[in-house]
Amino acid sequence: MRISYPRPRGAPRWLAALVLLAACENGTEPGSETLSEPEAVAIAAFVAGQPAVPSGQASSGASTGAFGAPPVSFTFSRTVDCPGGGSTTITGSGNRTPDDQIRETAVEWTKTVTHTNCTFTRDQRTLTLDGSLTGNGTARYAWPPQPGGSFTLLEFSVTRTGTLNWRAGDRSGSCTISLTTTYNRQTDQYSTTGTICGRQVSNSTRPAALGA
Repeated sequence: MRISYPRPRGAPRWLAALVLLAACENGTEPGSETLSEPEAVAIAAFVAGQPAVPSGQASSGASTGAFGAPPVSFTFSRTVDCPGGGSTTITGSGNRTPDDQIRETAVEWTKTVTHTNCTFTRDQRTLTLDGSLTGNGTARYAWPPQPGGSFTLLEFSVTRTGTLNWRAGDRSGSCTISLTTTYNRQTDQYSTTGTICGRQVSNSTRPAALGA
């Protein structure tokens, strides 16, 4: 299945204000050429903008919203076009486990995101990425009062780790990424912490819409 990659908007709405704090002046890893902070921000935003777990992908069993449905295992695989050429392939699997007693559904998944000559432009900076990231996530949803209603997100956590090779003009290097994003229902905020391209990441933002 091949679909067009969405316009690079930086990140999901709840990560649009992603802030990177420089860990050091250059912020690069051994053996890498200098990646500027704006370029690191661009990569961070592009990676964060990829879906935590693709929706509408091939799955087996009952639908996500089925009341009283048995546990469901699902798989997903799709290739999306990058804005400036190249592609990103997302593959993975997971489980949905409804609980009739407490009227909640737990979801867990693992995915691999592989960038192949994936080129994008952000703030007049064009970058190309190659390499893979692994994502592991969990979420928990409360059922709506009536079938067909909206589920309420109670808990959410996803990690993204891996190494990407980047190119910007005649410069190139290797970028290690390690991010964890969690949702706090009490404050209605998503918090992202970790490192991207040798730079510390720290951000909390209130979501415009729940979900990932």
